Amino acid sequence: MRFTSQVRYAVYAVFDMAYHDAGMPHQVKTISRRQGISPRYLEQIFQRLLRGGLLHSRRGPKGGYTLARAAKDISIGDLVRATEGSLEALLNERPRAADRRARAHVGAPAAGRMGGTEVWGSVTARVAELLDGITVEDLVHEAERRGLARESSAPHMYFI
Repeated sequence: MRFTSQVRYAVYAVFDMAYHDAGMPHQVKTISRRQGISPRYLEQIFQRLLRGGLLHSRRGPKGGYTLARAAKDISIGDLVRATEGSLEALLNERPRAADRRARAHVGAPAAGRMGGTEVWGSVTARVAELLDGITVEDLVHEAERRGLARESSAPHMYFI
């Protein structure tokens, strides 16, 4: 299994929003800088996350993006589904021609045995269960445990 860059960057960005949350909307340029993701690419990913119901957006000078749900209610599986459409699509890559030919020559599995399709379906279900069991809040707690520095997003005060 190989995660696309969109999935990885969606995880990075949503984690960043949860970890650096100060109750204010997050701007793409700030997340882009902290995570090293192109702002244009991040905007494309955020459009998918908006459609998937994981983010809200607000326009204007104090606008930006906020999480639509609490970090404890957003799983890695949710992020995969919002960016890729489904976990199954990510796990069930298009079969190679040799695999299709081999299946065409093999009959139904013997009684009592599972065929390859059934086995892979079981694997897919297990991976989905694992990804649905990891939340953004879990990632935040892990980052805190490791001592990852937080960037203050409080407004800067200037004295004259």
